[in-house]
Amino acid sequence: MKTAAVICEYNPFHNGHKFQLEEIKKECDSVICIMSGSFVQRGDIAIYDKWTRAKAALQNGADLIIELPVCYALNSAERFAYGGVYLAENMGVVDSLYFGSESGDIDRMISAADLLLNEPDEISAEIKSLISEGMTYARAREISFSKLIPSSLLAEPNNILGLEYIKAIKQMNSKIQPKTIKRMGSHYHETEPSTNTASATAIRKIIKNNINYSIYVPESANSLYEKCQVTDINKLNNILVYLIRTKSTEEISNINEVCEGLENRISASINYADTFAGICDYVKSKRYTLSKIRRIMLSFILGIDKSFSFTEPQYIRVLGMNHKGIQLLSQIKNVSSLPIITKTADFKNMFTQLEKDILSTDIFSLCRNDNFVPGLDYLTSPVIM
Repeated sequence: MKTAAVICEYNPFHNGHKFQLEEIKKECDSVICIMSGSFVQRGDIAIYDKWTRAKAALQNGADLIIELPVCYALNSAERFAYGGVYLAENMGVVDSLYFGSESGDIDRMISAADLLLNEPDEISAEIKSLISEGMTYARAREISFSKLIPSSLLAEPNNILGLEYIKAIKQMNSKIQPKTIKRMGSHYHETEPSTNTASATAIRKIIKNNINYSIYVPESANSLYEKCQVTDINKLNNILVYLIRTKSTEEISNINEVCEGLENRISASINYADTFAGICDYVKSKRYTLSKIRRIMLSFILGIDKSFSFTEPQYIRVLGMNHKGIQLLSQIKNVSSLPIITKTADFKNMFTQLEKDILSTDIFSLCRNDNFVPGLDYLTSPVIM
């Protein structure tokens, strides 16, 4: 039985995701989705809870949904990819890793990943120089590698993430085969849909504006979303202001992804803004993207410090499964060295990463428009289809 893995967020699950799973199922018997939970890599709270998003995926081609720990979900593309690939590798049943890309050319992407892993000294020096002039790392890398790697591979968001997946596979000497499906329809960052395959960014905008979005998502997913409360990150305004006011610059400097004196800018931000969005807008600059700043602020709220970047994923946590997924889970139990979590209470206080996952779900619940319900990770069982 051929098993594929997909590292995803499904924020929310939409027609493009369904298309991808259908394409994978043409070549593979089963699909494991390694999905961000309550927080996502762009530095935001997921629009719907992780169990609803898992169920939408299970209804449309996925067989087993595993949660990507929040310390990887709220991290750079490199660490996000590493966490997902590590879980795929350590399940012991994954043959291939599929991802969407603007390129669609896996051979070219593998060649580019090899170049990135073996960065020449002169390119390293040029990247460092460009960053010192105020350029972001991503843009500096794109320019410095322009003679060796097509610019689009280092500029388009899905290409960038795909390269990180390939790099992680190579770094682990994994036998997992990287495979890509060319992204169809709207661009990743497009905020206005032009077809019935809209980007998640555009769909989130439509949802928050209370506009009908049913043509952009599978019918089964739409039925789930209609029952869900949308999250509002503005509910974190006072928490963030309080933390910045009460933490020293030294404490702020230890938060994950804070670097190069950024703690001073964060500390000063509350003199100019008093909302999550306003503080992030003040802190961002040409060197630091808004997504990175938003991730830092959420890591600050969750207490995710730099130590989390030096730990490997500690467990395999199940969010949902169907009959094939149950069979896969049985196989994984026989070959994986990582503990498998299906009942959170059995692992209470055992893993630092899990403690942050549980806290992130509580913060997620706090940001919904209905009544706050603490401890959802203890109250909610994996989805079984």
